[in-house]
Amino acid sequence: MRVIAVPDGDAPTWVREASVGVEFECLPYEINELHPPHQIVSRQTVIKDFTGAVTVDLQHYISQIEGTSHAAAHWWRGNYDGRELLFLPESFEVTRA
Repeated sequence: MRVIAVPDGDAPTWVREASVGVEFECLPYEINELHPPHQIVSRQTVIKDFTGAVTVDLQHYISQIEGTSHAAAHWWRGNYDGRELLFLPESFEVTRA
């Protein structure tokens, strides 16, 4: 998938903007009742309709944005200890099946 709009979230805007235009390998989001999605900074649980959402492995994400913004990649390394990032359908387009 390719990010086409600044993703929703509470990471700094400049960090989220670094992913616009970048392509990532992704998987369909699967609801996990034990570990619901949460905001990166505040850790607040996110309650939204996740229909059509996808996840991107954090290490893959960082390696892909490294070329766009070394500073954003550095921010993710220092501020998020999760394994994946969640993207809502309004922020991306599918680039290959």
